[in-house]
Amino acid sequence: MVSGLANYGHLDEAIQVFDQMPARDSVSWNSLMSGYFRHGCFVQTMHVFVSMFSNSIGVLDVFSLAIAMKACGALQFYRLGLQLHGLVEKLHFGRILHINRSLIDMHIKCGFARMAASIFERMENPDLFCWNSMIIGYMRLYGIEHALMVFSNMPKRDTISWNTIISLLLQQGHYWETMSMILDMHTKDFSLSSIAYACGLGACTRISDLAWGKHLHARIVKLEPSIDVFVGTALVDMYAKNGDMDTAKRTFDSLPNRNTTTWTSFIGGFAQNGYVKESAAAFNLMRQKQVWADEFTLSTVISACYNGVVANIHFGCQMHCFCVKTGNCLLTPVSNALLTMYARCEMLECAESIFHAISSKDVVSWTGMITAQAQVGNIGKAREFFSSMDARNVVTWNAIFGAYIQNGMEEESLKLFVMMLRKMM
Repeated sequence: MVSGLANYGHLDEAIQVFDQMPARDSVSWNSLMSGYFRHGCFVQTMHVFVSMFSNSIGVLDVFSLAIAMKACGALQFYRLGLQLHGLVEKLHFGRILHINRSLIDMHIKCGFARMAASIFERMENPDLFCWNSMIIGYMRLYGIEHALMVFSNMPKRDTISWNTIISLLLQQGHYWETMSMILDMHTKDFSLSSIAYACGLGACTRISDLAWGKHLHARIVKLEPSIDVFVGTALVDMYAKNGDMDTAKRTFDSLPNRNTTTWTSFIGGFAQNGYVKESAAAFNLMRQKQVWADEFTLSTVISACYNGVVANIHFGCQMHCFCVKTGNCLLTPVSNALLTMYARCEMLECAESIFHAISSKDVVSWTGMITAQAQVGNIGKAREFFSSMDARNVVTWNAIFGAYIQNGMEEESLKLFVMMLRKMM
């Protein structure tokens, strides 16, 4: 009964039945743990495991440990993960495939790819799950070349193998190789997945290859019964970032499902291509549809107001009011976008007011104020902001160099450059 309730997500009822049991065996403990894990309740999974370990050490088995290690990996509890690994060795479970799968997965998710590799390399017959995990593991240890080596040495592959290597190639900036791998996946008679399509469209976006993007779009329409939100968002983003907003809008309108990311790509596309009114209208439509706007959506919409045209700054002020009303001004990315908007429009009092209200100022915040002061010739104020920074990087140094050079103070810029070199030594 515990198993049935937990599997269907009735976790409160499952724990009530569990608590009323006069005696519990490994099946009842594992059923409760599995139910929590399956429904994303990783902390509760670990609580059940700890209770099981503390009160009923005799029922601890391979399945219990495997679930606990998966939950530990999901939570990235690396210290507890090391303790679980020690327990595996103590109980002599180290040669059991199911345990090794969970160990490899846990160590990779906790950032211990080297330990995952040592477990993998001692296994006589690692299964497909282990091979797929180690594509990521070797990528983190040695780079994309070693990940490709693992992929090429696999005795067999599944869709997850292809999705993993394609995603990693895209993440590492190997856009042409991403496209090549997708073609290879097709020639090996694997059906292209949503992840593969989205990565291919992402690669087309990065290399500004609209022709390839349209080819992929045509293939998706021809072969897939419907376009899911993941692929749909990638399509909208690809057309928008390649400047084809007409097709981006038609694609957006045709999607059966949209999420916050889809709306952000659509709104951002209008903003990036100079269609400020359309960007504002799309945001208002998003609100009417009661779609939640996250910090990236708000930052994107605010960025459309940067050019200082009166109508645009009016909309920017409306966005500021909306962010204050919804509490989103407390988010650093949103505050930075507002700060930059007011700075670009030379409304420095508003920019400074927002800057001082930011509780967690980052490089963007400081650089925004340095640049804002410099563009109106307030070099002294720009230097004050620069000197007040606790940590500086190349971006902030470049901002202050630009401030001096922009205002004809090349000698001061040279002195500052010498100071930077000394700080770096």
